[in-house]
Amino acid sequence: MKLTCSILGFENVYNLEGPPLLGRLPNPPPLTSVEFKEEMERGAVVVDARTPPAFGGAHIKGSYSIWLEGLPAYAGCVLSYEKPILLVLECRDHQDKAVRYLVRLGYDNIAGYLRGGIEAWYNSGFTQPIMPSS
Repeated sequence: MKLTCSILGFENVYNLEGPPLLGRLPNPPPLTSVEFKEEMERGAVVVDARTPPAFGGAHIKGSYSIWLEGLPAYAGCVLSYEKPILLVLECRDHQDKAVRYLVRLGYDNIAGYLRGGIEAWYNSGFTQPIMPSS
């Protein structure tokens, strides 16, 4: 028998039975710069999980800077559960940790990560205007 608790019209089964168990984590594919840009044009949100100084040095216009260890605390402030997520990572080894953090927060629609990182993005000719410093 499944018990549910209805508060303000929302059924809350997690508090009674716990969250669903995680099986295997999703394994988002590496995307070329062109594929990454196409996903962005379809509405995917870009999360740049590199360190703030790396983001400040170069980043994809419109991306959110949430460093890897900040994902658990800050992802919920800017991400929507409805939109696919694209990742820009400092190195390939950070993918599993980023995916684990996001999935634990309920963000399981991870469309991919930028193969070759930000360097590949700029090497493909996708640049952003330089902002003048004050």
